[in-house]
Amino acid sequence: MSDVLDIQTRITQPEAARLLGGVSIMTMWRWRKNPALNFPRSVEINGRHYYNRAEILKWRPPLKPPKPQPGRRLADAGSTPQQPSTPA
Repeated sequence: MSDVLDIQTRITQPEAARLLGGVSIMTMWRWRKNPALNFPRSVEINGRHYYNRAEILKWRPPLKPPKPQPGRRLADAGSTPQQPSTPA
């Protein structure tokens, strides 16, 4: 693989972070520093990191669906809301 920046296949670090599920740049730095993860190498140009898009997509772990937000739970799920009584 060539280390020359190829506009068609190289993406910026923020773009790579979005492809990886919106991880932080700090997380990517940690992944780069951990040899056990085999994170794709970047090309550094003027202090900026560029990644091969195909390598990022190949390395990317399966993205999990977002966790459901906790909602309010009704006290008795089987009951129906009662209408307020009107005085007769």
